[in-house]
Amino acid sequence: MSTPPASPDPRGSTLWEMFLQWMKNRRSSEPVTSSSLANPLDWTPGAPVSLNATQGPEFASALTRVDELRHVIRREGGQEFHFVDYVLRVSPRDADPVNIRIRCLPDGGGGWHRLLLRQHDEFGFAADFLEVLNDPSGVFTVEDEASEAGDPPVEISFQRLNEVTGPWHATVIHQRGPEADSTAPPAASQAADQDSGTMEYWDFLHVHGDGTEEFLFTELDGSTGWIQIWRGSRVFL
Repeated sequence: MSTPPASPDPRGSTLWEMFLQWMKNRRSSEPVTSSSLANPLDWTPGAPVSLNATQGPEFASALTRVDELRHVIRREGGQEFHFVDYVLRVSPRDADPVNIRIRCLPDGGGGWHRLLLRQHDEFGFAADFLEVLNDPSGVFTVEDEASEAGDPPVEISFQRLNEVTGPWHATVIHQRGPEADSTAPPAASQAADQDSGTMEYWDFLHVHGDGTEEFLFTELDGSTGWIQIWRGSRVFL
């Protein structure tokens, strides 16, 4: 009988090396099922889409296309939970292009909740930031600029959804649109690229005074340790 390989000795490893090994050990070996490839909006990577200008002034005269579909799969207690992100590239006429996301989450009744998310911040791996995310209180506070010059920043406190503590662990399947390459054969230019990875994420909610719900998601890429924060509210498309 062969002896299984021993786990790497963490002694002498850097914090980054230990983090990568820890993330590797968290990865699931279970196969991805067909539910991972849901496409509730029936949008294709690489195709243009139209968004209602009431969702934001940047959509009024912008060219918007689907850059990528992100299928996020989380397994808990033998069950599979999933949602879909449409990564959209919005190119206004008089401003730099930006990426937004339309996040579709199952509503439990066969339909989908839809959130429009804008990126709030991003930065490299930071262990002290993870301690804030994992605080037992479940509260995460952000600062927004004041509406009037000279006023102090506005603090907004978000609460973890469903009183969960710690991160969710998930597999992410990326489906990207074909690259525009006039020298490539037609079949190659039409084929979408697909790969997969892992991430951890934390979900939060803030209810404003008028009853409007605002969501905040913090994501940690399992390969690079890159952290992104996304914020947004429900939309009707």
